[in-house]
Order: sequence, then structure tokens, then C-alpha cells
Amino acid sequence: MELHEVKDDVLKDFIRYHEVTLVCYMENGEIKNTEHPFTEDWDDEKSEIIEEMREAITSGGTLVGAFDDERLIGFGSVDGLLLGNDKEYRQMHLLYVSNDYQGYGLGKKTLYNVCELCKENGCKKAIYFVTLFFRNSFSLSGNGLCKSELDL
Repeated sequence: MELHEVKDDVLKDFIRYHEVTLVCYMENGEIKNTEHPFTEDWDDEKSEIIEEMREAITSGGTLVGAFDDERLIGFGSVDGLLLGNDKEYRQMHLLYVSNDYQGYGLGKKTLYNVCELCKENGCKKAIYFVTLFFRNSFSLSGNGLCKSELDL
């Protein structure tokens, strides 16, 4: 996506609402879970997400969008800054799919497109810190975040 496409209303029809009941986390190399019910609802946070989308572009990173006609239904971003001793890593920040389009592989396709753009720009690995939500109201996180690396 280009900066002019990230308008103030780009997320007006984007649905991000989750009722999470179980949180999974890593402790001493072991996956554990605990009940931790919460609701994620973007209605009050959309302007903050839009600013993060713009920052991804203006900082030299990449923002990938998936559209149904003119409606943004999924997006992912990666920073422009190369990290690591050999400057071969980039950090991914955003990867979201509108609730009404989940379950069709759109998140996987968006992640693939972000990774392909990283490779084209000399990146060998992508690092991401995310909270993953699954269709059965399940959240995977490690101390609130899950750190993973993708070999590209």
C-alpha cells in the first residue's frame, strides 16, 4: 500500500472484535495456558492503528493490504530498518484480517506477501512479536507477546 491509500477512514469497515477466554504462554520452554478473559475491540483504537500503518510506510517499511473492491479486509507491515549484526532482519508489526474475512487463508496470504517483499529488499529473516487470535477465541502470547523468527 502507498501512503495516500491510508486515509483517515481506511478502517471504517474493518471489524476487529474478539472475546478471548484462554491465554497461552511460554514458561521455561513449556507452553502453558491460563484463563484470562478479555475483549479486544478496535472501535476506539482505529486512529492509533492507522498511524502505525502510516509509520510503517514513512519509515521505509512496507504495508501490504488485501482488498475486497475498495474495502481493506486485511493488512500486514514490516519495518524498513534492517536489524542484527549482519543487517538481515526486519521486524513485523501488523498482521490483521477483518473478522468477517477470517478462515479463508487471508492472513497466511498477507504474511506470505509481506515476507516476499522483505526478501526482495535483502532481508533474510523477519522477526515478529504478535498476539495471535484463533477462531475459537484462543490467544497465544508469551508475557503478552510471542516472539518468532521466519527464515525467508
